[in-house]
Amino acid sequence: DKGLSVLASDVGHKVDPLKIWNVETGKLLKSIHGDRDMLWSMAISPDGKKLLWGSVDGQVHLSEIDTWKRIRSWKGRSRQVRSFAFDPTGTRVLLGGWEGIMEQWDIKNNLCLSGNEGHAWTVSSVAIRPDGKEALSGSWDRTLKLWDLNSGKMKGTWEGHQGSILSLTYNPAGNKVLSGGEDESIRLWDVD
Repeated sequence: DKGLSVLASDVGHKVDPLKIWNVETGKLLKSIHGDRDMLWSMAISPDGKKLLWGSVDGQVHLSEIDTWKRIRSWKGRSRQVRSFAFDPTGTRVLLGGWEGIMEQWDIKNNLCLSGNEGHAWTVSSVAIRPDGKEALSGSWDRTLKLWDLNSGKMKGTWEGHQGSILSLTYNPAGNKVLSGGEDESIRLWDVD
């Protein structure tokens, strides 16, 4: 099927928890069963061919979208992976974890490139800058943190939400970020 796909996951159910839809036609393309546990998060690679998804048991899975063939599965340091982001090349991913852990993985070679524990609580959202040089993480600790992806070091912290940060996204230029929080606010940040 041509057209863009969107993923939807029902965290509360184990039966057909993952659905892939064509947004142009509204057609359900696939309904996929998880493994043993409910799904927490997922991301589509920049080329639209791979799906990265994680379950409550902390397993991370990389699959082909068209065939659902499993490419690889692994477990990072966190007992639950709550958020994912692909870099622009589709070769590196960020994983945000339950214990405030954020890991950067080279998925082509299955190597952990860096692991950071900069947050006091769950990393609920991660986003990689469009140029692939920096990333932001948002947490239940109500902070956003800016990371240099080459060194793995934290470059800054922003506060402002009155509740957990649940979502992050960069603008296409990579100089602004939107964050959405449990406090029912959306905030615009200048990160240049």
